[in-house]
Amino acid sequence: MRPIIGILALILALESPRTASANESIRQALNQLAGDILASIPQGTTVKIGSFKYTSVDGLPNVEAGIVLVLTQELERLRKGVVQENATFLLKGEIVFPKIEPRQIRIDMKIVDSATELPVNGVQVKAFYLPADNKVIAGLLQPTFFIGNNPDESKQERQKKIEKAILAPVVHIHGEHQTLMSSDEKSPFSIEIRVKPNAMEKAKARRATAGDLKNNDGKVVGKGAFVDIELNELYEVVVYNNSGRVVAVALTIDGVDQFHFCRERNEKTGAPLFSHWIMVDDAKKNTPQKELLIPGWFNTSKNEKETYLSFLVTGYGQGAREKAKIAAVGDVGLIRVSILEAEPFTERSTPRNGNETGFGPPVGGKVEAVRYEVMSEMDSIVVRYNRKK
Repeated sequence: MRPIIGILALILALESPRTASANESIRQALNQLAGDILASIPQGTTVKIGSFKYTSVDGLPNVEAGIVLVLTQELERLRKGVVQENATFLLKGEIVFPKIEPRQIRIDMKIVDSATELPVNGVQVKAFYLPADNKVIAGLLQPTFFIGNNPDESKQERQKKIEKAILAPVVHIHGEHQTLMSSDEKSPFSIEIRVKPNAMEKAKARRATAGDLKNNDGKVVGKGAFVDIELNELYEVVVYNNSGRVVAVALTIDGVDQFHFCRERNEKTGAPLFSHWIMVDDAKKNTPQKELLIPGWFNTSKNEKETYLSFLVTGYGQGAREKAKIAAVGDVGLIRVSILEAEPFTERSTPRNGNETGFGPPVGGKVEAVRYEVMSEMDSIVVRYNRKK
């Protein structure tokens, strides 16, 4: 049965100190590095982000693409137009992911002349350390994993579960027609991708398959979920919650947050005013919602006819990432749904290579904004679309 898009079917979480998504956590950290880079080069000059040597002592996949993605966005946020293909300076260096506690990713950044790749006198950036907490690791590596919400489990234990899922990925495909995808057989959460050829048709659930995933050396290390979606097809993401509790949902497509293009912005920071979906049928009673339909990029809460912009599969380099001014490297062809713990906000609370997706026709729907606290991530499901045959 198609879920209703109504006032109580889709409820947004207003931005609060604890609602930062995985991508937001990375953005906040790399914003500082972007500032250091811009402070090191003359005003009016431009930069290009080159390649970085990557080292991980325990075999974690390369995080370069994710770091470059966010760093490019933050450089552009701080100085529009500074990232150019034919730039004055070239950024290169080394990214090291050591096996030490607390986990930190060290970024040794070199700024060189783009024509000669030789050092430039007086232009340098100190080594930067990116805290590798659970949100950052999950945001950079986009894994499928199931953690649950055991209150006795430490952050370190949760991190080990995430890293295990990265090194040996698994996925559970189920449902009568094999359209449901879960991180684990024991997980109470699942997602489904519904596809249609145009805006006039009704979207239908598309079959998922479990395909091989490879590490940096090309060795098959586990299984991931795949759904074939053709160029110019529209799709919707449906989230199912059988946990019996209210949860928050974050969705990223090709590394871009679903609220990235939201018209309503925070007046101080310029960030989207909304951050997560809250799966609640009755906010006053905190009654869980079992099914959530996300038909497109969130556009506005003020026009019921244009609440969303449809998810449309476009050619490489022509999708939403291009509009967001994010370098088209890595992460394209990925749909990631994160399930997080959520509680009603109180003033006493303590803040704790393929195709891309672009914009289709507007989709209507009523939404209601509420303030919930979003906490630890419990579940992550990643779908790869447009798999090459």
